[in-house]
Amino acid sequence: MAGRILVVDDVSTRRITRQGFLSEAFFEVGCAESTDDPVAAAREFGADLVILDAGMPPEAVKTACLAFQGSPLPNAPARLVIGPEATRITALEAGADAVLPTEVPEAEFLSRVRNLVRSKHVLDEIYRHRQTAERFGLNDAPVAFLARPTLGFLGPEPLRDQLDALRLGEVVPLVKGDAPYDGMILTAGADPGATARQIASARSSQDWRHIPVLVMTDGTPAKARAMLYDLGANDVVDQRVGDVELGLRLTALLRQGDEIRRVRQTVESSMKQAVRDPLTGLHNRRYAIHHLEELAQRARDSGKTYAVLLADLDRFKLVNDRYGHAVGDAILSGFADRLRENLRGVDLVARLGGDEFLIALPNASDAEAAIVAERLRHDISATPFILEDRGLSLNIAASFGVAIGLMPDGTAHQMLEIADGALYQSKAEGRNHVTLVHAA
Repeated sequence: MAGRILVVDDVSTRRITRQGFLSEAFFEVGCAESTDDPVAAAREFGADLVILDAGMPPEAVKTACLAFQGSPLPNAPARLVIGPEATRITALEAGADAVLPTEVPEAEFLSRVRNLVRSKHVLDEIYRHRQTAERFGLNDAPVAFLARPTLGFLGPEPLRDQLDALRLGEVVPLVKGDAPYDGMILTAGADPGATARQIASARSSQDWRHIPVLVMTDGTPAKARAMLYDLGANDVVDQRVGDVELGLRLTALLRQGDEIRRVRQTVESSMKQAVRDPLTGLHNRRYAIHHLEELAQRARDSGKTYAVLLADLDRFKLVNDRYGHAVGDAILSGFADRLRENLRGVDLVARLGGDEFLIALPNASDAEAAIVAERLRHDISATPFILEDRGLSLNIAASFGVAIGLMPDGTAHQMLEIADGALYQSKAEGRNHVTLVHAA
C-alpha cells in the first residue's frame, strides 16, 4: 500500500529523521516548514497524509489545520498532529483527523500512519464513485448529518458512565447481529486478543466494515496497540487521557465516519437504478466500463499496476436447463455475495451480463491479483450453494481470467480483451481454473 506523506516540522533534524524512517517503510515522503503554505505544499506533492510535528508552535498547528478545513481540495489529505496534550487539543479543535503524543513507539507510529493512509485511499475511491455518478448526471440530494449518533460500547460500566458524561451520543451495549451503530467503542488491557478478534470480525463484514472503531487501552503494550491499528481500529486511546481530548478524538472519529456514510449513501441512492444490476445489486456494465477507464487513466498517471479479473460460472446453462431460471438467478445472486465478501471496499465488482462478472483491483501487484483470484475460485468451488426453500445444495465452480500490469498507451478495453483471452484459456484447460496474463 503506497502512500504520499508530507512532513511539516520546523526542526530540521527531526524532519529529516522522520523522512528517512517513513521512506524505509516504502512511503513517498516530502518535507515542509510551518512557514510554508501547507495546503499548497500538500496539493503540489499530492499528499495522502500531512504530519504536523511537535516542533511547530501550537498556533502554527492550528492555522495549518484550519487552512485544510477551508481549502478548495475536494478530498483533503488526512492530518496527523504529533505533540503534547495542549497541542493535540488545539489541533483537534481545528479539525485534525488524528493525534499522537510526542513520544510514541516507532511500531505504533508506523501502524497509525498506515491506518490513516489506508482510510484516505478508501475515501478517495468512494469519492471517485461519486464523481462517476455525477458524470452520469445522477445527483441526489445530500444525505443529512447524524443528529445524535448511537455508540455501541463493550467494556466496564465506569467507562461507559464516563462516555455518557461526554454527551456525544447514545452509548448502548454492543451486541451481535445487525449494525445499528454509528460508532463502536471497545476496551483492551494487557492482552488485547479478544478486542483484536472483534475488530477483525467487524472489518470482514459487509455491514460492519465502515463503522468507525475507537479502542480505549489500559496497560496495552505498544506492539499490541500497533496491531489494533493494522486490524482496522480508527483510533487507539489510553484510558488515562483527559475528558477534553477523549471527547475531541471521539468527535473526530464520528465526523470521519459520518462523511464516509453520507458519501456512500448519496452514491448508492443516486446510482441504484441507473448503474446497478437489479438481480445482484452489483454495478452493471455501463458503470463498470466507465469506471474502468478512469482506473486505467489513474494507473497511467501514477505508474502503478492494476488488475482486471473476468469470472464466469462453469456450465451455468446446465443449471438453468435442469432447475429453471429462478434457481439460476439465486445462484447468480449468491455468487455476487461471495465476491463482495472476499474483496476490499476499494475494489470494483460488476455483473457484465449473464453469468459473467468483472472485478478490478486498483494498485494490485502480480502476487496480490493471483492470490485474490485463487481465493475466489476456491471459495466458490469448495462451498456448495444452499437453496433451503427448494431443498437444493448445488456444487458450482467458476473460471477466472486475470489481466495484470500497466499499459502505457493501453485502454481499459484492451485490458478487458486480455482478461477475456485468459478466461477462455481457463475454460480450455478444464474449467475451475485461474489464468493470469501480463499486459505489456
